[in-house]
Amino acid sequence: MGERQQAVAALRASEERFRAITESANDAIISADSSGNIVSWNARAEAIFGYTAEEILGTPLTRLMPTRYHVAHLERFRQWSTTGSSRLVGTTVEFSGVRKDGSEFPLEISLSTWSTAHDNYVTGIIRDLTAQKQLQETTRQQKLQLIQANKMTALGTLVSSVAHEINNPNQVVLMNSRVLAQAWDDAVGNLDDYAQEHGAFSLGGLPYSEMRRTVPTLVQDVHDGARRIERIVDDLKHFRDRADEELIPPCS
Repeated sequence: MGERQQAVAALRASEERFRAITESANDAIISADSSGNIVSWNARAEAIFGYTAEEILGTPLTRLMPTRYHVAHLERFRQWSTTGSSRLVGTTVEFSGVRKDGSEFPLEISLSTWSTAHDNYVTGIIRDLTAQKQLQETTRQQKLQLIQANKMTALGTLVSSVAHEINNPNQVVLMNSRVLAQAWDDAVGNLDDYAQEHGAFSLGGLPYSEMRRTVPTLVQDVHDGARRIERIVDDLKHFRDRADEELIPPCS
């Protein structure tokens, strides 16, 4: 009788130590029997999922997972309860859980199995990955922003260089087109007099009468084209300035 009492006391002490360790764990520790019903639930599980032990004990594990996973889970659980083996046991996998309020969240779970004289059990150690995933997403967004900033900086440099290289010769075209227009206006009177005295003649390989109508249009087209290039350069500079403003954080 004394040995029996000592064994009971040792078992009780062992259970109390296990409960103390489980309750103080930073991860959720959940156990289920071979029927798939929850039989153990620690404080961290309550904090993560939102259910108290009274609400969740004896209910199916599927209560903690999205509906889309139920069929696959039940099939894996049936296989484990029948054969005693599962490819997920001993591994750590990422999964999705469902809180009491119905919201889904990412989690990491490690599974192990154990047995007593009465039944077979599976225990999952679960870690909420919500904060970790948010940090990863924040880091990813920051990297994308940095890449975008580098691209915009490189683009701004390219735009400045292109604008400078285009603008300089284009200003020459603008200036010369105005000089040509003025020179033609000064020359056309003399050419008209020459045509009256000497008759029809060629200019630039074409009859003067045709060139008299065409040259002003050609010079104006050159001038208009150069002005269009000038506007494009201004647009490029404006784009560069806006890109620079977006890269500079606002003053607090």
